[in-house]
Amino acid sequence: MNRSKTRVSEGKVLVPPLSNFVISTKEFVEFGSDLTAQLWIRSSWARRGVLASFGKIDAGFKGTLTLAGFNASANDLEISVGDTFAQMVLEEVSSQPENLYEERSGHYQGQKGIKRP
Repeated sequence: MNRSKTRVSEGKVLVPPLSNFVISTKEFVEFGSDLTAQLWIRSSWARRGVLASFGKIDAGFKGTLTLAGFNASANDLEISVGDTFAQMVLEEVSSQPENLYEERSGHYQGQKGIKRP
């Protein structure tokens, strides 16, 4: 299987069936110590056969977000650059966290674009 690592910044990309993919948000987010968020896949993508698990955006994080998905359908998945793929649910923190993101690990702090572990 051909594993393309092509960066696409305009137009469309086709994700083959049964393939993993990663995308980056165009938005750069910056959270203070009093804000976290959850990311949820948009249901329209789930109905097209995309599986994804995003997790949490930590207090103190700043950067673009890398989102991973899997095309579980038997068809190519067409993704246009700029499509809305996820939604962010903001959560206000009622007490100061013990450590902000950059103090705990900070591996992705300040990222722009996709950063692999």
